[in-house]
Amino acid sequence: MKTAKDTTRELPNLPKPRGGWREGAGRKKGNWETKLIRVDTRLIEIMEILKEKLRSGAIDEKTIETLTELVA
Repeated sequence: MKTAKDTTRELPNLPKPRGGWREGAGRKKGNWETKLIRVDTRLIEIMEILKEKLRSGAIDEKTIETLTELVA
């Protein structure tokens, strides 16, 4: 309980400012798109192999199109 002599004030719990917009800040844009999906666990190993081959450059866009046509 506050008394007449108590000069302390309680400030609201406001968030501290984190600065404004800055050049080059935030997530960098890439040239690929990702999605979060549920996948049968039997397909995870295949997806990991394809992901590594894509990163290393062993698979190109034409190969991906061919694989897509095979499973369609």
